[in-house]
Amino acid sequence: MRIFLGKYYLILLVFLSGLGAQNDSLIAVNPVELNAFGGSESILLKWSLPDSAIINEIAVHRGLNPDRDYSLLTQIDGPLTAWVDTTVNPGQRYFYFIELLTEDGQILTSTRDTPPFTAAFRRLSEVDPIFSLNNENRELADSLVTTYFHETLFPAALGRLLPDCPAADINLLARLLHFNSQSTAWLDTFQLSSIDGFSPLAVTFFSQDLQTILAGELDTLGLDNRNNLLLTPQEWGELQRLLLSNLPEAVMSWQEKYQLALSEVNSLQPVTVIQSSIDSSGVVLIDYLVTAPAALDDRPVQISSVDVTIPLAGLADFYTGQVEGIAVGKSPWIELWIDGEMRQAYLAGEDLRIQAALDGEYLAPVDSGWNQDILRMPDRPLVINEINFTKSTGRLTVELAGTIDSSAAWTLFLNGEPQADFSAVKSDYRLVELEISDSLAYAWLGLRQQANDTTWLPGEVLPLSFGADFHQARIPDRRLWVRDAYQTLGTANDIERAPKYELTVPDVFALYQNYPNPFNARTTISFDLLRPAIVNLFVTDATGRKIDVFMEDQPTEAGYYQFSWKGHGHSSGVYFFTIQAVVDDYLPVTFSRKMIYLK
Repeated sequence: MRIFLGKYYLILLVFLSGLGAQNDSLIAVNPVELNAFGGSESILLKWSLPDSAIINEIAVHRGLNPDRDYSLLTQIDGPLTAWVDTTVNPGQRYFYFIELLTEDGQILTSTRDTPPFTAAFRRLSEVDPIFSLNNENRELADSLVTTYFHETLFPAALGRLLPDCPAADINLLARLLHFNSQSTAWLDTFQLSSIDGFSPLAVTFFSQDLQTILAGELDTLGLDNRNNLLLTPQEWGELQRLLLSNLPEAVMSWQEKYQLALSEVNSLQPVTVIQSSIDSSGVVLIDYLVTAPAALDDRPVQISSVDVTIPLAGLADFYTGQVEGIAVGKSPWIELWIDGEMRQAYLAGEDLRIQAALDGEYLAPVDSGWNQDILRMPDRPLVINEINFTKSTGRLTVELAGTIDSSAAWTLFLNGEPQADFSAVKSDYRLVELEISDSLAYAWLGLRQQANDTTWLPGEVLPLSFGADFHQARIPDRRLWVRDAYQTLGTANDIERAPKYELTVPDVFALYQNYPNPFNARTTISFDLLRPAIVNLFVTDATGRKIDVFMEDQPTEAGYYQFSWKGHGHSSGVYFFTIQAVVDDYLPVTFSRKMIYLK
């Protein structure tokens, strides 16, 4: 009996000493904390790194059972703290552990006794994920989502709640709600023609409806994309709350500004003369702005000068903010009469070209500054359909759309000076080239039909700014003006063509997507030039500022060209590389691609 007990104590002592050694080993290893998060056809792994160790390599292991059948998935260089497993079957449960190799040869591991596990689910949307990051960069992830939210989701939600507003004005509203501008000059930003469409802004439940739509869109966006952005559900929730946090205050602020705008518009007289010029034959051309067409029903309105008195008919059928032009004889003194009362006296020929304007449909002092915006005009047999200006050459190209017979004569004006006459235009598209002086900063482009040799019927008037290159077109043809990066001069302006415009660009060049993209050190930019041309190739940041130039007005033979761009010295984010090629006397052809730099 005593011998048996001695053996028993010896076995117990050996077992306890082994257990103690095992516990000492676990404490020394200090297991790495590892978490797994199921996402859209992927699983996100996130782990912590010890402060005192320098990590050279990370090995990720996966199994279908917590006790066995683990296999090595990948080995990662560097001290990353996240990785996305995309080689999973939705609905299948996976277990994970990782090993971290330190610079001094230690191996740190996550626990295998209670490994994290989860399952992926199938993608909710039919399209591929919008975002993709190769390395952990929370700041860039936030930036990408924030940009997408304000440039895509926010305008789409506003469009659903404000169906009567043009897309251009919806985008303006989204941008200003994003920046939460404190300016009360609502009219400096929005076009008068949209003022009625913004009436839902004054409704108290507008903010709640907008927030509900956006929250639902962000939920779906997060489920499909958060793993690709290396964001946990908690991190995505924090970002979502941040994006929506300022929305009620911003909408409330703009509700107040909308009421101020209504008051301003209601205080204006319904018609205002906004500019004048005198052509080479001495005929005075004026443009007038209609701010309240509904107030002009059955009210007599006329423009008078020493030479003529011209009634302005049909104003009640105009839209708010519509601009018209008319010739009023050779007297520089002009009077505007409404209901038999003189409302405005105007001396033509003085520097009153932009006496009153909106920042798009113009009602502001001449010294307030204005942008490269073009007015919306009613349909006519012949219209200005597309405009392109290149500052380096001073060339303004105007595309006219429509057909007219020999009984109709039309004239194109620049600041009241005739530039070209048209009759019997049979082509659907006709191009007019104008040379713009370096000293000319602003101008009014007009297209009017001639009543006789010295008089023109009301016509469209477009304000232009020549401070920088611009290209604008009616999309679709003869409809609303849109700032468009793609030139379709001489052909139809089809909104569906924009994403496919690369099919026509190869007449001059093919600009390839940079590789790799995203990149964290350097990337390669390449293009095929199909014919000799003067080439510009440069990189800009997200604000449009040039930061690197590869080629500047360089005569280049046809062929394949390749350049390397280093992100060193620049912050992580979105950049654009742009090629512009000029062939013979044709207009420049320009195309840009987006690239993402990750440090």
